[in-house]
Amino acid sequence: MSNDAAKSRLSIGSEKVSTSSSDIPSLLEFGLTPLQEKIFVSLVSASGMSTTQLSKMTAAHRSDIYRALHKLVKIGLVETSVGNPSRYYATEPIKAVRLLVEQKRKELLHLESKTDMISEWLEKERENAIVSSSLSNSEEEEPATFRLVKGNAVTPKVLQSIQSARTEIIKVVSAQALRRHYFEFADFEKEATARNVTVRILTEVIPQNYRIALNYSKCVHLRHVANLDRSLRYLIIDGCELVLAGTVEYKDELDRSILTTKNSVLVQGCASYFEDMWLKSISIEERLRLVQGSLGKNERVSSEKSKSRPF
Repeated sequence: MSNDAAKSRLSIGSEKVSTSSSDIPSLLEFGLTPLQEKIFVSLVSASGMSTTQLSKMTAAHRSDIYRALHKLVKIGLVETSVGNPSRYYATEPIKAVRLLVEQKRKELLHLESKTDMISEWLEKERENAIVSSSLSNSEEEEPATFRLVKGNAVTPKVLQSIQSARTEIIKVVSAQALRRHYFEFADFEKEATARNVTVRILTEVIPQNYRIALNYSKCVHLRHVANLDRSLRYLIIDGCELVLAGTVEYKDELDRSILTTKNSVLVQGCASYFEDMWLKSISIEERLRLVQGSLGKNERVSSEKSKSRPF
């Protein structure tokens, strides 16, 4: 591999050793420190270097260079020659990346082996806190409390709420979010219906999601309401817990978040609004006839236009 090719395969935060592509992932994501990354990429683009050369190349103190090299040699990314001065060489890039991935895999397995122990410890901490709270006669959390849940914690929280349901689940879901709700929650809502929990969903059925809506309606009570993009999207469990969706688009990515509360005024207000919309909604069968009729009409118009065009 040429020096230019080696540089273009890896990215570092150095002006002296840089890459030509801004979207190449950094070795920091694989567990290296910034200095270790600079050293390795410097060695990839050279046929062996001494610590003095590396110190000049990276603008780092030689003692820091030695520590970083010791770690790189230990994990197999760098080899050294015996001499005075010693010279250091980078392992083949493809081998180096595989070694880094394997190291991350081992770290993950190590963490997974501690999952049960950590979970038990945290459960005991929570139980102790509950006991201490009851002994000190401290007040319970106010029902007006709001809790904000964001990112990867959103789906587990919604699933927990669905699985805790005893009588009824009602949801207002936007047309755009229907597909995600179907794939993430439908199986759990189907399990809820098997426990005699009523699941009712209001959504907007459009040509882009009508097949998903049809499949979803086979396991829950699903009806269509127009212009739901102007409505709040939420989930209510057993008439006492409100999960309010707050997902927004941020820099072309979904910033998923929810707000949960047991505030009775808000829960009852949203439940009442849901019932009003439910009365105005139409069945999935009726909506599908309209959607499919519209699709058929558009296809006929398109076909007629294509026939009228000259060759």
